[in-house]
Amino acid sequence: MRPINAVIASLVLGAAAVAGVFALSRTVALGPSQQDATKTIAVRQAQLAQASAELQAIRKAHPPALPAATRPRPRAEQVIYVRAPAPPATMTVRYDDERESENEYENENEGELDD
Repeated sequence: MRPINAVIASLVLGAAAVAGVFALSRTVALGPSQQDATKTIAVRQAQLAQASAELQAIRKAHPPALPAATRPRPRAEQVIYVRAPAPPATMTVRYDDERESENEYENENEGELDD
């Protein structure tokens, strides 16, 4: 690194440090002093103590009402689905009925020609 670059880098870092110290001093100066903070905390603690005492007095004077007793609800009826029995696995086919109907048709149309 050249000497000129080192000087420029150190000047930039020095300027950033000075700006940071200045910002920190302004921030501290804007904040409340120690006495103001202590006084504010004491006032808030006194307000909380007063509110707590009021709540305790209200609780002792009027205890909360108990909720009305309720009867247990009856259980809903349970629905049970039952499947129908399976159809038979085999079928019986009667060929005699089929032949009879064919024979009847042939007997009715004897002598007629189909168009």
